[in-house]
Amino acid sequence: MVKKVVIIGGSFAGLKAAKHILARGDSDVSVTVVSKSTHAFYTFAAPRLIVEPFHKDKTLFDVEESLNKYNKNSQVNFIHGSVESVKLKDRSIDVLSNGQTQSLSYDVLVIASGTRYGTPTFKLLDDYTSTIKSIEKINKDIKAANKIAVIGGGPTGVETAGEIAYEYGKTKSITLYTGSKGPLSYLGDHRSRQAVLKLQKLGVEVVNSVRPRVKDSKTLTFEDGSAAEYDVVIEAVGLKPNSEFLPAEILDESGYVLTNEYLQLESYPEVVAGGDIVSGTEKDVVTLSYVQWATLEKTLDYLLNKSQDRRQVMKPIKRTIFVPISREGGIGVLFGFGVPNFLVRMLKAKDFMISKAGQFF
Repeated sequence: MVKKVVIIGGSFAGLKAAKHILARGDSDVSVTVVSKSTHAFYTFAAPRLIVEPFHKDKTLFDVEESLNKYNKNSQVNFIHGSVESVKLKDRSIDVLSNGQTQSLSYDVLVIASGTRYGTPTFKLLDDYTSTIKSIEKINKDIKAANKIAVIGGGPTGVETAGEIAYEYGKTKSITLYTGSKGPLSYLGDHRSRQAVLKLQKLGVEVVNSVRPRVKDSKTLTFEDGSAAEYDVVIEAVGLKPNSEFLPAEILDESGYVLTNEYLQLESYPEVVAGGDIVSGTEKDVVTLSYVQWATLEKTLDYLLNKSQDRRQVMKPIKRTIFVPISREGGIGVLFGFGVPNFLVRMLKAKDFMISKAGQFF
């Protein structure tokens, strides 16, 4: 009897799970991937693409082609559509595709629906074409702008401000509103101050402890009633989980999926989650690759062949992140320890790892 695996999401975690299952070569397994986009997008390159959109083709990967490339002996199917609901007790999901709703039953369900921002610039909202159009529009607007505001003091906001300033810092006014006590404040005061100095050296005005609201595409308003006009406003805040279609009983208060130490749902062990959608984990590729993956891989193997239980408890690692602030370097932390600027430049800032994007898909 064929064991049906359904994967919600066709990006980092979803394709990684699909590739692992397909590489097993099980003839009695069918894999169906459901995604709103026909192509996966290497999201980490978005800040570089804003100033150099001509790299875009190197950051897009056809989901169906990827599935067929890694398939050995299983049945594989791709559905370009959106999940409308998940019925855990019935072990089925409802998918809207080409204007019609169909029900898919499953034996194993992988939830890898990821996260999104309010705009499609940095992460996919629907099909990849919306993201590329957004990036190309921002690039065009930046070229014509005199005053630019970036909102968000996390990695995406800092990287974006740094990329723009590297190209235009001497000719345009660029302001970064961090919304906290400093950029990258979660990495500690010392690294936050380092980030400020690097940004200022590029010509970025860093404004801390202020959370502006975007009144329209060019106007920011502040708590004191004042307002500021910009030619371009780029929002890099408000990360949200793609979980509206999931039952509330399996979500935390922020909408992320609650799992046990094996990345399974406690009450529905045939359901696993991976990637950004998992509650209580960092939202980056390091977490997927070095924290979640060993666990997810073993759990999937167990669900497909319960004769051997070699599941592995998910174990956190000390923080590891590289945040380019222009192609000259940035701020980096490796297993809790700071790394020198040249290492950030060599490993990520040089090309945002665009040259290695294919290995993720």
